[in-house]
Amino acid sequence: QANPKREVDSSPAELAARMMHRRAVEAVIWGMPAVNYELMYQAGVRAADGDFNQIIYWSRLPDWKIQTLTPNPDAIYFSPFINTKNIGPVVLDIPPADAGSITGTIMDLWQSPLEDVGPAGLDKGKGGKYLILPPGYKDDVPDGFFPLPSLSYEGYALLRSIPKTGSDSDVARAVAYGKRIKLYPLSQATRPPETIFVDVVDGPGERVYRNEKNLIIMSVDARNFPTVYRYDDKNNVLTQVDALGRT
Repeated sequence: QANPKREVDSSPAELAARMMHRRAVEAVIWGMPAVNYELMYQAGVRAADGDFNQIIYWSRLPDWKIQTLTPNPDAIYFSPFINTKNIGPVVLDIPPADAGSITGTIMDLWQSPLEDVGPAGLDKGKGGKYLILPPGYKDDVPDGFFPLPSLSYEGYALLRSIPKTGSDSDVARAVAYGKRIKLYPLSQATRPPETIFVDVVDGPGERVYRNEKNLIIMSVDARNFPTVYRYDDKNNVLTQVDALGRT
């Protein structure tokens, strides 16, 4: 027996509810990279009192406590969390690939890549000073820097120092090599302050978004979004969130 024809509710109220649902789904999908970034930052702060413009790192090979997406078990991780809003351009100084090498990427808060570093990056293993620029930065960039314009004040880098083996001595050498990375404001480039490294190896912290949490609220953090992709197009996360009642 044929199924009876089901009536479809196409009333204005139902159509508006469907549109709201679609926009909420799109906002969640768009916001996932920013939410994941925010969770990684919060975990670093909660776990070990880290802060912006410092480098969190793991002093030994990671275990279950790293709780992030697709970590490599054979790498020593270094993650500078960068904020240019109050201090202007920030320098990330990568050492030459002599006693080791750094592999990784500098990203904005959307996890959109600004540039790769190390042998696979702009410095080709010779080391280099990567200059992360705040949104709308117009001043001249000094010679000797790789300028990286960013559409957000905040961002981070995911850097790996790879030990030759998993032995304690090789891991220690990979950690020591990674600590040759420097992070400082361009305004202090003539006399860079000491880079602060914060060990988070024993600090459990959730760095993975879960769909049952309110991803939309997390993804519209007010300190970032006024300068991120506001002009991009009508299909960006801000448009979807605005339609859901963001003020």
